[in-house]
Amino acid sequence: MNNFPFTPEDFYLSLPAKIAFAVIFLAGLFFFIKRVMYLMEMVKAGQDDNRFDQAGARIGNVIKFVFGQRRLLNLAYIGSAHFVIFWGFVIISFGTLSFLGKGFISGFKLPILETMLEAPFLFLVDIFSLLAVIGLIMAALRRIFVKPEKLSVHGEGYLLLLLIFVLIASDLFADGLFISMTGAQEAQWMPIGSAIASIIGYGVQAKTLYWVLFWLHLITFWFLAVFVLHSKHLHIFVAPFNVFFSSLKPNGQLSKMDLEDEEGTFGAGKIEDYTWKQLFDTYACTECGRCTRACPAYNSQKPLSPRDVIIDLRDHFLSFKPSELASSNGDGAEEETDRPLVDKVISPDVIWSCTTCFACQNECPVFIEHVPAIMDMRRNQVLMEGAAPPEVAPSLRNIEQRQNPFGNPQNERAEWAEGLDIKLLAEDSDVEYLLWVGCFGSFDERNKRVMRSLAELLKKAGVNFGILGEEENCCGEPPRRIGDEDNFQMLAMTNIETMNEYGVKKIITACPHGYNTIKNEYPQFGGNYEVYHHADFLDMLIKSGKLKASKKTEALAAYHDSCYLGRYNDIYESPRDVLKSIPGVKLTEMEKNHRRSFCCGAGGGRIWMDEHTDLKVNQLRAEQADRAGCDNLLTACPFCLSMLEDGMKGKNLDEKIKVRDISEILNESIE
Repeated sequence: MNNFPFTPEDFYLSLPAKIAFAVIFLAGLFFFIKRVMYLMEMVKAGQDDNRFDQAGARIGNVIKFVFGQRRLLNLAYIGSAHFVIFWGFVIISFGTLSFLGKGFISGFKLPILETMLEAPFLFLVDIFSLLAVIGLIMAALRRIFVKPEKLSVHGEGYLLLLLIFVLIASDLFADGLFISMTGAQEAQWMPIGSAIASIIGYGVQAKTLYWVLFWLHLITFWFLAVFVLHSKHLHIFVAPFNVFFSSLKPNGQLSKMDLEDEEGTFGAGKIEDYTWKQLFDTYACTECGRCTRACPAYNSQKPLSPRDVIIDLRDHFLSFKPSELASSNGDGAEEETDRPLVDKVISPDVIWSCTTCFACQNECPVFIEHVPAIMDMRRNQVLMEGAAPPEVAPSLRNIEQRQNPFGNPQNERAEWAEGLDIKLLAEDSDVEYLLWVGCFGSFDERNKRVMRSLAELLKKAGVNFGILGEEENCCGEPPRRIGDEDNFQMLAMTNIETMNEYGVKKIITACPHGYNTIKNEYPQFGGNYEVYHHADFLDMLIKSGKLKASKKTEALAAYHDSCYLGRYNDIYESPRDVLKSIPGVKLTEMEKNHRRSFCCGAGGGRIWMDEHTDLKVNQLRAEQADRAGCDNLLTACPFCLSMLEDGMKGKNLDEKIKVRDISEILNESIE
């Protein structure tokens, strides 16, 4: 006998209730769509950028990084909380679809999910509702008590958490009331709803409370949906799309600029000079601060906060209306207004503090592209305004006039190789590999020793290689990262022409900056080569038996991951494998390593800029090496070698920790 006072049919909506439901539904949908269309219209002000190619790879990224929450799960506490909130939201969304369907059709059930998979569907909705509530509580406690550095904590955030809590809790308690009053058979698959039902009564008051929760759930749903689109939490809807549209180009490849476009604007001088994807990035920011906490500039007390750059760009962008922004084809704005990004929105000190280390992008859970946004402002400053830090002017002038930042004569480029009997391609181009020496290897006294060690190793292994000597120019990486695209393109095309004349197919280089430029950026200008960094190449020679370390070298070594070798080009293990092959060498890791390695401070042209704060990036890295207890700090980058040696001297650690390139310690171990 049924002892329950109501049947499920007693909770079908009456006709007046359905009309009220429809009115609320359509009003919410109207304001939601209206705001979506407005935001899309704003983004259209940006420049063209094809982000619809390679659909399979893009969908794969969404599966891995949105549904799999791959980057967030690296963070034990908040990662797990966010995972359950996210999946709770996804699964509960299907429950909401069922709820909305019942508002129009009595007894409505979602096809397949509620008709064929009802038991697992109801169970998952029930369990994940509870998990999402727990996750929300964890997130709130984190904001109140932990207060992570650079995590935005403001009223909107607490309101958002409250609205999501009300949305989920109203549904859970309504289910519990429904079960308690009807004894619905679904209760067997809803343990949380059944638990709630067991502690609450039933009757007229319970039915009244059920309907209060029903309408509260509907109103909260639409208020939340519209509120999010008008708040700083756009990422809730935008993030999956931002991951889908994320760049599939090599991390180390900047966009090619058409310098022959006399009517165009180079770089980003105003907000609509950015591409539509860069504008879309500003919508996606979660304000979590992970980018800023990883930033070496921020950690050394410089004014750059990658998170704040994106937020400031977003606030500036949304301060306009679509009609006020010039569209990509020149329509839309009746008159140009003076609204420069640099100075008015972003301080010059901010954009010149960036080392282009890619740590911000590596940490961002929604794949915002901070570095290109900063680089485009630099490009505009250099190419359109003629503005750059005065410290870099001598290096840029030297590169333009003498094809290297040191200002040395080109005929000195091959002096490092005296006595080594290395082929010059001008004399004998019958070589398998071109050894790209680079400016540091050619002119910096410390890095000349590295090149000699590398050349000796190649000769010991029987590698057929040669060098360009004075025909080799700067690869162009420093001016490109500083913003001088004109200088870069001239250097790149000259080098490509020279190498193509000699029929160069394969290149070895010890410089991650040159490696990245030749491998990832020269193809933009027709320079397509098989490029090896010496870490990979030496590892290959060792594993093939062409090199064998036999002399024992006692060293407790830490390896420093270069930004342009690691985060830009995913080379992490080969330099470590080289060191592991040396008898007597024991490896230890610094607290920041592999993808989360800490920059040496040299990238983005900063090797030629002064540090104006008490904390210096290279000295922070030196301290990390000291805490690791190593007596040898190994690198595979001439920039890092120079910066880390200076950092050791600045912290009086140069007698305690020796900084060397991996080729030097390997060469010493081969008898």
